[in-house]
Amino acid sequence: MSSKKNDSKNDDTKTKKGPCNCDSCKEIRSLDRLDRVSRWVLGTVKWTYDFGYIFGSGACNSERTYPLEKFEKLDQAEKKYLIETCSQAYKPFKKYLLFYVCYLFGAYFQQCKRHKIKFKFEKDFLMTQLLNFRKMVEKFYKEPNKKANVWLSMLDDLFGKKDLNLNKNFFLALLPPLTNQQLKYIVDWFIKNRKEQVVENIFYSAAHYLHLELDENSSFYKIKEDGEMIDALSFKLSQKDFKGFDKSINAWLKFAKKWGRGIDDDTNRKFVGMYVNDRTIDYQEEGRSSVRQFIREGQELGMIQSDFDPDAMSFIGSGD
Repeated sequence: MSSKKNDSKNDDTKTKKGPCNCDSCKEIRSLDRLDRVSRWVLGTVKWTYDFGYIFGSGACNSERTYPLEKFEKLDQAEKKYLIETCSQAYKPFKKYLLFYVCYLFGAYFQQCKRHKIKFKFEKDFLMTQLLNFRKMVEKFYKEPNKKANVWLSMLDDLFGKKDLNLNKNFFLALLPPLTNQQLKYIVDWFIKNRKEQVVENIFYSAAHYLHLELDENSSFYKIKEDGEMIDALSFKLSQKDFKGFDKSINAWLKFAKKWGRGIDDDTNRKFVGMYVNDRTIDYQEEGRSSVRQFIREGQELGMIQSDFDPDAMSFIGSGD
């Protein structure tokens, strides 16, 4: 019995992967704790831009639009649509300043918790974090490390155009020209409103997400270590993943309950489960067909441009 256990232990040792040694991972490991969190937040927001906005437009669809030879075969209207959509994709991120400030502080909160450092809801403490984040963004805007995973090289000449600056414009959008005094006003706003529902939602969700990425026992960590990042779009959290993070899930349930016209907690949880589920990240075939049919009927009524091709639409999570 003892021999079998030892053999099993040896097998585990043999198969256990060491740390990833790609340029991006080595760069992240070289950062101090403060920089590492700034880098993680920047990477998370950039992922939303890359995959939610650029890929989500259909610009990188390997079946139809990418690489360049396939793009060149598209009609002029679709080419124009893709180029305009992607070149404007950075603009919404100019409006997300307060969102990513709350997200940033939530991530720092969790990092402090991991390393038994007291997190302070105080101006000087939070200003240090905010200034550090802006310094990180500025570095990628002015002197980018193009081997890092936050710089998606394929965007540098997407559509055969080198002047769209799809990477660079994203970083510029996160770097509004604010004075130190204006940044202090933002920190004051956060301290004053940190217990507001929406602020709490973002703050604790960031803390929870950072925990899932760093905790070796989390469901997400295993997917990340195995390199199965496509599975990260649809993985399910287990009960243990919420241990110590009641505010992460309860904050969203409390927010949803505001619109529930007096429903009880169990009914609220049931309703949230009905509408925030697997369909949130993948409509599935019948859902995608319904969206396309909706657009066709809109075209027949003259409410949607007739030259828009609903069959060319790509959906996140569909594998299209």
